[in-house]
Amino acid sequence: MDIALMKTVTEEFAAHLSEVTCGELAAATPCALWSVEDLFRHAVEENLALGRAVDPQLPPPPPREGRVPRELTFRDSARYAMDALARIVDPVDARRVPWKAFGDLSPRELFDLHLTDTLLHTWDLAKATGFDLDKPSIDVLEVALGCLRRLPPQLRGSGRPFAPIVDFPVGSEMEELLALSGRDPAWPA
Repeated sequence: MDIALMKTVTEEFAAHLSEVTCGELAAATPCALWSVEDLFRHAVEENLALGRAVDPQLPPPPPREGRVPRELTFRDSARYAMDALARIVDPVDARRVPWKAFGDLSPRELFDLHLTDTLLHTWDLAKATGFDLDKPSIDVLEVALGCLRRLPPQLRGSGRPFAPIVDFPVGSEMEELLALSGRDPAWPA
């Protein structure tokens, strides 16, 4: 597990989040039925859930006082998740972590899934707010593509963690990633 890759992906999400205005919080995203605010809350909740699942002994980040920018709340939660992952001494150990609909995952599988989810939600956030997403590094794309290529079919479809694969011609790794995640690069169509 390369925590530096996770830091890069989470910082990209935080950078896009810092540009969100209050008026954009209700905007639709490529995640069906989710607004920008829903996406933000989901990202924070996933970071906190991952930290608790990986290392229940690690205390969660203390709440900040006063009015806190969304990107700081996200960064605190992301740091908590990364700290929990970084405390795993051997990422190929036999330990399994129960993770929602995915079942028991190895620390490496959990890392790959979380990095992939964060990258995809960064794309969602960028699309919803009209910004371009910088092309992720090849290392990030390799992790994310590998994760989605291994995703079992029972995790795709209505009411499941991922949408069915979208059928469109892919011309880049990022387009393949979007297709495998069930996203249409032309959103909104």
